[in-house]
Amino acid sequence: MLLLIAFEAAKSGLWPAISSALFGQRWGDNVVKGSVSALKNGPLCVLLNFPNLALPLMFVGIAAMRRLLGGPLAWAVGLMTAMYFLFAVRYSVSDQFMFFVPFYAMAAILAGLGFVRLSEAGKRRWLGVAAIILLAATPVTYSLLPSITQRFNIAVPGRTDLAYRDSPRYWLVPWKNNEDSAGMFARTAMEQVPPGSIVILDSTTFYAVDMIRRLEFSDKDVRLVILGKDSKMDAIPVGTPNVYLDSAGEGYHEKWMDEFATYDRPAGKALFLVVWKGR
Repeated sequence: MLLLIAFEAAKSGLWPAISSALFGQRWGDNVVKGSVSALKNGPLCVLLNFPNLALPLMFVGIAAMRRLLGGPLAWAVGLMTAMYFLFAVRYSVSDQFMFFVPFYAMAAILAGLGFVRLSEAGKRRWLGVAAIILLAATPVTYSLLPSITQRFNIAVPGRTDLAYRDSPRYWLVPWKNNEDSAGMFARTAMEQVPPGSIVILDSTTFYAVDMIRRLEFSDKDVRLVILGKDSKMDAIPVGTPNVYLDSAGEGYHEKWMDEFATYDRPAGKALFLVVWKGR
């Protein structure tokens, strides 16, 4: 990371390099402005990834890292950890959880330092037993989380408007061996639309549908369009027949369509048909 910052500084200058590291380039406003939901969801992402002793050990490691690592290295580790966390916790995007991955790596290192520190204090035996028990309980915790959120009506971040996706199962359980919502959505979508249709998809659904189209429906003449690219009014004039959307939710279809159309998704189908008003 520091090497990348150095290269960027040599190329663009020190401040642009620091700005890029802290806020990104294309999505800087999402970091600078942030949102209340991002600040709330960020810590929940961290808790979800460490339902064990890692977080308590991380704080012990933070307290002990100066003694264990020495001043300069401790400062470097501390600053990198803080930078990764602050970047992600204010990043107001739907896949915010992905941007915590560098922080998780630093948290694991600090947890290791915490384990070393407590082991030096003569607590190795109970610490090892507790760590093993909680690690073994981690997959059990994940498997129970969907039913817990449903039982207590706890909202799960992420899209809830996609057919076939069970959001608690999709977002809270790491293993995906029996989770095929994307495949079910894509196959149903391709079966639903007649030849000659235009299907407007956002980046969440486009690639799944495109893969299924290429693999299983290659002989079906269907045009897939990424939202915001070739989906403007001049590309899809009002009244164009057989236009479909993956979602009628705000931000997931062209805003101009609201003036000229309504959206209908029949029961058991994946896509919304654009129903042009007065036609």
